[in-house]
Amino acid sequence: MTITSSNSLNSFNLLSPQKATIERTPLPWKELSVVLIVLTTESISFQYLFPFVPFMVRSFGILEADVGFYSGWIASAFMVGQFFSSFFWGRMSDVIGLKPVMLTGMFF
Repeated sequence: MTITSSNSLNSFNLLSPQKATIERTPLPWKELSVVLIVLTTESISFQYLFPFVPFMVRSFGILEADVGFYSGWIASAFMVGQFFSSFFWGRMSDVIGLKPVMLTGMFF
């Protein structure tokens, strides 16, 4: 086994590294703001559902003690449906393109 001296380490610039120039890449604020708006409106539409679900469940004739249980199932079904449909819409955007899928989702 060979032991290296500190002189050999200096030859690799490990002890005295040169200062590297770092170029900063600006954030794409326009694209990020569009994503932020879409996520905000998505969460608003999801939150808009919650105040009315218990009234809808009560109108089905469900017992008052079970209203919370069935309201939770309805709210979670919305998110589960969104999760599983995302695979379909992702595949469709790969096949026919992103713009037609976005326009279909926005207008139909």
